[in-house]
Amino acid sequence: DAARRDSSLQTDWLQSNTYPYATFVSTAMQSGPTHYATDQDFAFSLIGQLTIHATTRTQTFAVHGKIGNDGTLTGTATTTLMMADYNIQPPNIAGILAVKDGVTVTLSFTAH
Repeated sequence: DAARRDSSLQTDWLQSNTYPYATFVSTAMQSGPTHYATDQDFAFSLIGQLTIHATTRTQTFAVHGKIGNDGTLTGTATTTLMMADYNIQPPNIAGILAVKDGVTVTLSFTAH
């Protein structure tokens, strides 16, 4: 809603023109259900390598989902990360506006 602020965040802090993508490659699943049933909720941890801002670190997502009657899998995967761990300095505009490090990332997914 504020073009100057948004542009500054994108170019100065996030550098999204240089680093437009984040990637996650899963390497393991923990605490998964032994079986999946239609219309029953399930939860597990998905561990993998998350790359943001040209920095790769191990990250764990808490996954919650459900398989519908039509076989569609829907759910969310959530993690909390520190921007500094990915070489992103939390925005601080002359001490007037400062962002505390720590970001919750939630991905919504649908698979057919």
